[in-house]
Amino acid sequence: MRLLFLLLLFSIDSSAIDSAPSDLHIVKSKTFEFSDVRELLEWDLDLRDIASYAKKNHEIIKMEVNSNQPITFQMLLCSDHVMGKVVPFKKTVVYLDGPWLEMFARENKCADGSEEIVMKLEVGEKPAFGFFKFSAESNFSPRLHPFNQTRFINLDIVGSRSHWISMEDFFVKVHQSPSAIIFLSTAPSTIPISFSKCGLDGLMFKLTREVPLVVDDYLFSHFELMAFLYCTQNDYQYVLELTAITPANHTSGSILIELEALNNHLDTLTLRIFSILLIVLIIALTVFLVIIIHKLYQERRQEKRALSTLDATNDIEMVTLTDGPADE
Repeated sequence: MRLLFLLLLFSIDSSAIDSAPSDLHIVKSKTFEFSDVRELLEWDLDLRDIASYAKKNHEIIKMEVNSNQPITFQMLLCSDHVMGKVVPFKKTVVYLDGPWLEMFARENKCADGSEEIVMKLEVGEKPAFGFFKFSAESNFSPRLHPFNQTRFINLDIVGSRSHWISMEDFFVKVHQSPSAIIFLSTAPSTIPISFSKCGLDGLMFKLTREVPLVVDDYLFSHFELMAFLYCTQNDYQYVLELTAITPANHTSGSILIELEALNNHLDTLTLRIFSILLIVLIIALTVFLVIIIHKLYQERRQEKRALSTLDATNDIEMVTLTDGPADE
């Protein structure tokens, strides 16, 4: 899709600049305004100053989006999806805390030298006008979740259903010792699942009884970002929204969430790989032996045919016929 370079205004509100003896200008708010966007708009997102201020003053970042036409957007971290919304919308407000501030405050660049964080905005048929506003916020306080660590999700209905799951205990233990969070399914059919929050897009996976989902570093980082993203509908820390989609022929099953020591997981994975390689080796040897036996059998048959032909030749008796009795 063609990239349109249209009017993208970056403004710092006058009320967002304070004077201080150590810092002449403290940026507390940035507004990215877009005007007459018809297809796709892309820009580098630099929030280091706001994130540094929010960290220093124990505040969070409020992201407010407002558009006169339905839009979609995506935030990328070196080409990896961070958050976004593929369902067209006009307004949304979310609050970002913890790992979001750490990510925004970094001064890293991607491997190719490009900026680390990129925003992509896409509109529909009509031109869009609006803004993305990021500001340090002190009037919003997330709540601690009131429920225990989620370890079991019952798949008791057909279709799509969202579940709020608490991940605090798992997060703490993963940071304390090398461990892996594992999602297992007992359902006989494949279950698509996604992890999201506050109506934003989630990462989707297919969970089967034979193949569990092992949370790697990338997925764990995504979990942490979602756990510290809030909105008025879900302002709980360490809470994610897991959406499971069961097929029409679904009968029963559940999703289990477990924590396994990384060494044990690696041992299990090594054992599985060894078992698979052993099975492949046995199959290969069996096929090789079958081919050798078949070849020997064919050679024996050819030898027997050659001997039979030779025997038949030796049994022929030559008789000379004459007109009269033989001379004595």
